[in-house]
Amino acid sequence: MNAQNYSYGISFSQTKNKFFDETGSTPYSGEKTIKTNLDNDVDFSYSNVMGLNNTWHVFKNGGCFYNTTPIHGLSSLTINFKNDDKNFKLYWSFDGTFNNENIYLGTSSSSDAFVFNFNGEYPYYFKFENSSGVNLNVASVDLCFSCQENVYQITASSDDLTKGSVDGAGSYKYGEEVNLIALPESGYSLLGWYENDSLVSNDNPFTFNMDNHYHNYVAKFDTGYNLFVSSENAAAGQTVAPSISCAGLTVTVKAIESRGWEFAFWYDEDLNEVSSNIEYSFVMPNHEVTLFAAFTEGYDVNVFTKVPSELSLSGSGHYLVDQSITVNAIKTNNRGTFIGWFDNNQLMSNELSYTFTLEKPTTLEAKWHNLSISNNTVNGIISSVNHIYVPDGITGIRYNAFSSYYFASIDLPNSLLSIGSNAFSNNILLQEIVIPNNVTLIEYQAFMHCSNLESITIPSSLSSLTQGLLRECTSLSTIKYLGTMAQWESLPKAEYWNLSVPAASVICTDGSVSL
Repeated sequence: MNAQNYSYGISFSQTKNKFFDETGSTPYSGEKTIKTNLDNDVDFSYSNVMGLNNTWHVFKNGGCFYNTTPIHGLSSLTINFKNDDKNFKLYWSFDGTFNNENIYLGTSSSSDAFVFNFNGEYPYYFKFENSSGVNLNVASVDLCFSCQENVYQITASSDDLTKGSVDGAGSYKYGEEVNLIALPESGYSLLGWYENDSLVSNDNPFTFNMDNHYHNYVAKFDTGYNLFVSSENAAAGQTVAPSISCAGLTVTVKAIESRGWEFAFWYDEDLNEVSSNIEYSFVMPNHEVTLFAAFTEGYDVNVFTKVPSELSLSGSGHYLVDQSITVNAIKTNNRGTFIGWFDNNQLMSNELSYTFTLEKPTTLEAKWHNLSISNNTVNGIISSVNHIYVPDGITGIRYNAFSSYYFASIDLPNSLLSIGSNAFSNNILLQEIVIPNNVTLIEYQAFMHCSNLESITIPSSLSSLTQGLLRECTSLSTIKYLGTMAQWESLPKAEYWNLSVPAASVICTDGSVSL
């Protein structure tokens, strides 16, 4: 079965879809798979059924047949009889069980076809049973049903009608919005919607789009208990919570901070702190609950660094809103570069001392780069967040040396011979770089993801262009090569060395070469 709006069915007749081919007075019972006219399989079970040549089947007293595969959207059933005035029963259900809740008691007539639409419902299962006391010759012409749309059933009930009732049950098309409403009596509240004793939702109304399954929901009600929440200082903040809840139900209370105040904790009537979460969820007990929200005036400022051996920090504390705050980073040695103060990876200042006006809770990280980039320790580095100077004498920059650090430019010494893999990758500020003419090796992905890099100068001393060297340098429009066009053409180039680079050509000493 599918979710499209087809009209289809199964026809049973003396020449089509017999349960068995044997004839005579011997009754048979068994199972048979029948195909719809859309070639879908539907399984049936039959009992106490006889076969004749000139009819579909004859049912002994108590004989029956029913489908065991659900038929989604079953809308009508037509039966033709050869006997008059014989009693039969027609059941329908949504779960494959048949009882007197959904039953039609009929009498056969050989002159008129019997047509039944299941009282406007769209069940998944039906069962026909001969209850006449004698043999009943059914469907001498045809027994059929048609499924025009995928329509599914929602049943809903209350676990105790003295506590509450429900509304919204019925038949729904696939994808149609369903709204189940619980109507608690005075003094009660909805505990939740349950299916097969499993909690499905606490919402009222319970709203969802119909899927392709039958559902039987039970609304459970219980005595509601008051939930009182308030702020200890209305100017500091407000609180939000349901006014009533049921025992066993998870409930959430929320504090809303006013500008210049921070939520501190929730406490109860006995002044016991119960949670420091601004949104606090708990299971409702079987008694009233009263909670208060405490606030502190002002905001916390926290400063930290991942290199405490290199930087000494000050400025953490609790301050009033709009207060001028100064945080300081003091170098404990002269080996590296202070990059700046960052708030959630956003650069706020590149100065060791940073002053700002407090508007919100603030956490600042002081970032530092240790420039031990070769086997030798580098001292006396002259640097700022925009520019870094590497002293002469350095022969190699190790892998990842400047990866994910942010500066706009760097001076490299003529003594430099090699640059390691990912050495400058992920620098979103670097705009231009000139590689000294003695460099022979630049390892893979050295400048990958330098998204603001606009210009690079490559020396003729370089032995090859390694994989991913300039990958994702999406602003790189100028590539200069300090060699001839012939040297460039002969320079080995790895796959994807310039992936996603917009530059269309390389400027050589004697002309340009297209990329």
